[in-house]
Amino acid sequence: MECCYHDRFYNLQLNISIFDLINSKQLANESIVEFLERFRQMRSKCNVLFPELEYTIIAIGNMIAQLQNDCLHKIV
Repeated sequence: MECCYHDRFYNLQLNISIFDLINSKQLANESIVEFLERFRQMRSKCNVLFPELEYTIIAIGNMIAQLQNDCLHKIV
């Protein structure tokens, strides 16, 4: 439980750059829900504001290839 508390509330990195967001790839053993939650948490700490569509495009670009294709077909 202490570990979960520290993961959620104790973070030494206060700001996330757009470079960090672009480089946050979905891990091989990470579900899409886990990846999107991690991406959302990083985005909330990002000091650069973009329209929601830009964040969506970044998140889709960072997903594993199979999910990228599925999501891009639904957006377009």
